[in-house]
Amino acid sequence: MEIPSWPGRRPRDKPASAESRVVTGVALIGALGLVWLVRLIATYLGSRQATSPSRGAAPAAQLTPGPDTAPARPAPDPDSAGGRSPRTGWLALVLAAVLAWGSFYGYNWLRHTFPPAHLTASTTNLGTTQPLSLEAPNGGGGPTSWQVPASYIGRLVVSGPDLGTAEIILPLPRSQCRMMEADLGANCGPGGQVSVSTPVTFAWSSPQLVNTTDDSKVPSTSINITSSGAGPGSLSVTVLSQANAPPSLCFSPPFQLQPVTLTVTSASHPPFRYEFPGYDAPGFRSIPCADGLPVFVGSPGSGFPPELGFEAIRSLTLNAWAPTAKLQGFAGEVDLDPGGATVLGSPTIVSLSSGETMPLAASVGINLGSESLVVQTKAATSVMTSSGQLVPSYWARNTDWLVPVLGGLVTVLFNLFGVSTQVLADAMDRRRGPVRWWRDRKAGKQRKIINKPA
Repeated sequence: MEIPSWPGRRPRDKPASAESRVVTGVALIGALGLVWLVRLIATYLGSRQATSPSRGAAPAAQLTPGPDTAPARPAPDPDSAGGRSPRTGWLALVLAAVLAWGSFYGYNWLRHTFPPAHLTASTTNLGTTQPLSLEAPNGGGGPTSWQVPASYIGRLVVSGPDLGTAEIILPLPRSQCRMMEADLGANCGPGGQVSVSTPVTFAWSSPQLVNTTDDSKVPSTSINITSSGAGPGSLSVTVLSQANAPPSLCFSPPFQLQPVTLTVTSASHPPFRYEFPGYDAPGFRSIPCADGLPVFVGSPGSGFPPELGFEAIRSLTLNAWAPTAKLQGFAGEVDLDPGGATVLGSPTIVSLSSGETMPLAASVGINLGSESLVVQTKAATSVMTSSGQLVPSYWARNTDWLVPVLGGLVTVLFNLFGVSTQVLADAMDRRRGPVRWWRDRKAGKQRKIINKPA
């Protein structure tokens, strides 16, 4: 039978982290030091009380002065006896106040410190996730990028304002640059590069292989991924990234027995069409990305590139990395270690954060009959939902030993406050008022006159 564990406790088969061991050692040393200090104060007070005369003791006998007898010293005044010094009480009170402040500060710090945790957030309903936003903190400076590995899509739509460009490499000979210029109203530059304004649609008669050029990652400051559609067969994914470098996608040659037609349309211009023969037919050419026809969609400049829409998807994998992310309309499971699993049944907003050295890794996967979104990291520092923070604090992870330590500190606090209160109360009892001081002064003068040698 499996033994259940209390929430927030670390499983016994998992060793404590280095940070946990250090904090545990410091807490134990501090507790032992406080106990030693309290015992030292108690010993000091006990010794002072033992060496001071008690209030009920009779005064010493007075000696009659004579020629061979030294003048007798006056008996110690019970009201001015040493006892416990008020300074000791104030010291204990100040120490108790400092300890109380430190305990409150430490408790608050433990409740609001969230060490990194392993995170896996997953859902199989992309239709409700609108959108997935990933970005670097404060708009830049973090390892934010995205990538499309080998995927099969039937249509790619490049749209948006002409602020930047996106490069689409087609498996066509560069001699087709002039034909595309004439059909699309584009511009054929030197070296066989086509430049055309948005929107542009690249449609295939059957889904073809596409990926980011050379399988490289596209560095960006922010990434927005939006999916639409009711099921895997009708889903489309749009990527809008803010990047200074234009993203580049490459279509591979269609290795199919049947002919495949590529249709490129732009605004109100007539479409450009090209038919690829079957791979075993005469005239088939396999053109790699390095020798393909690059089409730059948008406007050259330093603006952000247009958005990329992947449609007619047979299979698509889209990976993205960023230190922070926001899932809007997320309905799925959030699994934290430590922290456990949380099932979000209704669509909600989930905000995620991680360390820059271990950013969030998001993966959108669409295949025939399945769809998924998975966000993972080994260093999640924050997972915020409508119900609050899901990453357990340091206090929640170590309640098994922090609660006894806090109980010991509270006991020490009560002891210190008790000692200081008793010492200050005794000092108030020994305090002489003005009338009593005047009487004691007159009695002292009379004793001096009596004891004065003849």
